Amino acid sequence: MVDNNEDSRRKVLAYLEPVRQKAPEIKPVGLGLFAGSLDPTRPLAMSVDGPQGDYRDWEMIRAWAREIRPALLAGAVAVETEPVVLREVVLAFTDLSGTDLSGADLTGSNLQHARLSETDLQAAELNWTDLKRSDASRADLRQANLIGADLRRANLYQANLQQAILNGADLGHADLREADLSYSDLNWADLRGADLREANLSGANLGWANLSRANLAGANLNNTRYNLETTWPADFSPEAHQAILVGGEPY
Repeated sequence: MVDNNEDSRRKVLAYLEPVRQKAPEIKPVGLGLFAGSLDPTRPLAMSVDGPQGDYRDWEMIRAWAREIRPALLAGAVAVETEPVVLREVVLAFTDLSGTDLSGADLTGSNLQHARLSETDLQAAELNWTDLKRSDASRADLRQANLIGADLRRANLYQANLQQAILNGADLGHADLREADLSYSDLNWADLRGADLREANLSGANLGWANLSRANLAGANLNNTRYNLETTWPADFSPEAHQAILVGGEPY
């Protein structure tokens, strides 16, 4: 834009219209300010290709920069993004450790042996996913939907599964040491042979769950709810660990 006038601004906005249609969240002010201009009649520096000039309104740019700087430093400029959709995709053996997949839809995907250590999967849709032998240690799985997921021999060491839905999930021989499963739904879950040492199961639902041969040493079962169909390890007393026996109907 050669001059800071209405006609020039209109031209720049028309030029940027395709960008604005694709990404309406992008504001034209920043792009317009930094678009600059070339005017061969007012050379600033010579080159082999001819005269060039930079006639951006630097006073306006500096004023805009001063205005937006506090918001940038405070991280207050939010960019709204659509949830990631990866339904029924093959991500076996993929390294996704440390990535942000919160709210992602991974329904029915193959994540066997995937690396999900410290991955943000909060409120993610992981129902019917294949997570056999995956490494989700220290992953954030709060409120994640893991209905029917296959987590056999998965590494969930210190994973955060607060309020996660694990209804009917297969957690056979999974490493759940020090995992936070408080207030999670483990109804009908298969936990045979799972390592639950020092795990937090307080407030969780374990109706119809199978915990035979599971290691519950040091686990917190305060107010954990179970029913007469729940299978416990041999010689394990849920009452002695402050678990609560409830009726046979779903809860």
